[in-house]
Amino acid sequence: MTLTSFGALFEESPNDPLLERVKGVIEQHLPEGWKNWMVNAEGLILPIRESLRNKIRFAIPTVELFNAVLPKETRISEKSYRKLYAALLNWPLGKALIYSPSEVVQSIHSGDDLVKFVGAVEQFKGQLLSRSELNSVLKSPGSILSEVESPAYERHPSPRASQHDNLPERVGSLERKIDSIQESLVNISTARQNIQQSVRDRFELLSPSTSFQKDRNIRKLKL
Repeated sequence: MTLTSFGALFEESPNDPLLERVKGVIEQHLPEGWKNWMVNAEGLILPIRESLRNKIRFAIPTVELFNAVLPKETRISEKSYRKLYAALLNWPLGKALIYSPSEVVQSIHSGDDLVKFVGAVEQFKGQLLSRSELNSVLKSPGSILSEVESPAYERHPSPRASQHDNLPERVGSLERKIDSIQESLVNISTARQNIQQSVRDRFELLSPSTSFQKDRNIRKLKL
């Protein structure tokens, strides 16, 4: 395994100049000593399975992230949202900041540094928003990050491993919540399709042409 540090990744210039603005957001929210955390350099270049790509989440406070890159926007389209996330995914530092799904996280982080990373993310995970939540904040006049309900964050030394013995459960919990939301959306879509089909079936039964055809068939039988 070839290791590199967050600090080394931070010093590299991203391909997209806009991502330079994101560095300040990252540095502001991670605890003292984070640049010394080591990551698996090989994991950063491994392709992510297509089935996992839509589950990718980055440990960068969402409102500040988009304010840094698109400061004048009051609504982020799905296209812009996906474009920025694709840029983060192609940026080694951005990829190192993936906190979900756990399969990807554990291919990049390991040991005590994995514990420190997950512990740090928990300090500001309330600021990691979906696109709809992001737009709700941005559309409010004079909206600022403090309007997002989340615990206050203070810079502090990295948490010790003994404080996070249940790391797999915590990482898995984040992933299960995301999966649950996606499953709910699928169920809603299926229910909607079933209702639409039921309405169409009822309409066909009640339509004049259908009733007329039934009357003709009955007359033929009587004859």
